[in-house]
Amino acid sequence: MDTSAIIAKGWKSAARFFAFLRKMLPNSPAFLTLSTKDHWKDAWTWLRYTLLGGLLPFWGTALILLFIHRTQPFNAYFAHGELAVFCAGLLASAIPVMRRRVKDAPVEHPEWLSFLALICIAVILLLFASVTITRQVNLGGLTPPTLILNEPAILNTSFVLFGVSILMGFSVELINNVRMTPKDVQASDTERESGLEKKFGDALKGQP
Repeated sequence: MDTSAIIAKGWKSAARFFAFLRKMLPNSPAFLTLSTKDHWKDAWTWLRYTLLGGLLPFWGTALILLFIHRTQPFNAYFAHGELAVFCAGLLASAIPVMRRRVKDAPVEHPEWLSFLALICIAVILLLFASVTITRQVNLGGLTPPTLILNEPAILNTSFVLFGVSILMGFSVELINNVRMTPKDVQASDTERESGLEKKFGDALKGQP
């Protein structure tokens, strides 16, 4: 058997193997199949504004310290669960979007996504409450302190929550973009324009 025949046979075997894998693996989520380049572009825009604006207290403070020639360790910015508070705000704002129903939408937010967001918020509550309670208990100045914070665990948990919340927020934004079909957007614009015309007409009627 020549080399070309061996290569052709190898390609056919590989094609059959990948076809078998596609059958075994679950289908891609509908929103990934229906999403367009514009949907992804809008979701990435949301992510940029969220990271720049939501994390401004952290990177903005770092810039200020740089300008005044002061420094502090990277871990000091998140040692007391500050990043977890950002995650809680992000997840809480995503839940109403996930619960909202759009008529004739091509996809819906999966129910388990809302449940996962609530679980993460509960973990954030326990994390921040443990940090606050530990600080309150140790205010008495006892040596050694009654309670000791495990800062590496707090940091690791905060970073995991941050990654999960960003991924969930991005997915919610992308799904919401897919849900808002051109027909829905047009109906929303028409409704807004009708409302503006009505307000303008009422204002004209009120003039002497």
